[in-house]
Amino acid sequence: MYHENLRPDLDNAFKILLDCLQGCKAIKNDRQCMEINARKLIDKLNPRIEFIIEEVEL
Repeated sequence: MYHENLRPDLDNAFKILLDCLQGCKAIKNDRQCMEINARKLIDKLNPRIEFIIEEVEL
């Protein structure tokens, strides 16, 4: 997650991201998320979230 500065919390962004992925039907339900690896980075000119969804077998 690229932020303009260090101020935003990393954990708050997960809730928003998972809700958006569920809303656009990229995932069926956010409770199915099994693992999250994350870093908070700074990009003042282009704040963004980059992510990869991988299907896992249970």
